[in-house]
Amino acid sequence: MEEKTHFARFMRRAMELARQLHSKEIQRDEFDRAWKRLGDQIENETKKN
Repeated sequence: MEEKTHFARFMRRAMELARQLHSKEIQRDEFDRAWKRLGDQIENETKKN
Protein backbone atom coordinates (compact mmCIF):
# COMPACT_ATOMS: atom_id res chain seq x y z
CA MET A 1 0.00 0.00 0.00
CA GLU A 2 2.76 2.45 0.90
CA GLU A 3 4.49 1.78 -2.43
CA LYS A 4 1.35 2.84 -4.31
CA THR A 5 1.20 6.03 -2.25
CA HIS A 6 4.79 6.88 -3.19
CA PHE A 7 4.11 6.12 -6.85
CA ALA A 8 1.02 8.34 -6.85
CA ARG A 9 2.98 11.17 -5.21
CA PHE A 10 5.76 10.86 -7.81
CA MET A 11 3.21 10.87 -10.64
CA ARG A 12 1.49 13.98 -9.29
CA ARG A 13 4.85 15.74 -9.02
CA ALA A 14 5.79 14.74 -12.57
CA MET A 15 2.49 16.06 -13.93
CA GLU A 16 2.89 19.29 -11.95
CA LEU A 17 6.40 19.81 -13.34
CA ALA A 18 5.17 19.26 -16.89
CA ARG A 19 2.30 21.70 -16.33
CA GLN A 20 4.65 24.34 -14.92
CA LEU A 21 7.02 23.98 -17.86
CA HIS A 22 4.19 24.12 -20.39
CA SER A 23 2.70 27.25 -18.80
CA LYS A 24 6.18 28.81 -18.58
CA GLU A 25 6.06 29.07 -14.77
CA ILE A 26 9.50 27.45 -14.72
CA GLN A 27 12.38 27.45 -17.19
CA ARG A 28 13.67 24.34 -18.94
CA ASP A 29 16.81 24.14 -16.79
CA GLU A 30 14.70 24.25 -13.61
CA PHE A 31 12.50 21.50 -15.04
CA ASP A 32 15.53 19.36 -15.92
CA ARG A 33 16.97 19.65 -12.40
CA ALA A 34 13.64 18.83 -10.76
CA TRP A 35 13.04 15.93 -13.18
CA LYS A 36 16.47 14.49 -12.35
CA ARG A 37 15.76 14.78 -8.60
CA LEU A 38 12.39 13.10 -9.08
CA GLY A 39 14.00 10.29 -11.06
CA ASP A 40 16.60 9.80 -8.33
CA GLN A 41 13.85 9.66 -5.69
CA ILE A 42 11.94 7.04 -7.68
CA GLU A 43 15.11 5.00 -8.14
CA ASN A 44 15.89 5.13 -4.42
CA GLU A 45 12.32 4.16 -3.52
CA THR A 46 12.43 1.25 -5.97
CA LYS A 47 15.70 -0.02 -4.46
CA LYS A 48 14.19 0.03 -0.95
CA ASN A 49 11.35 -2.26 -2.01
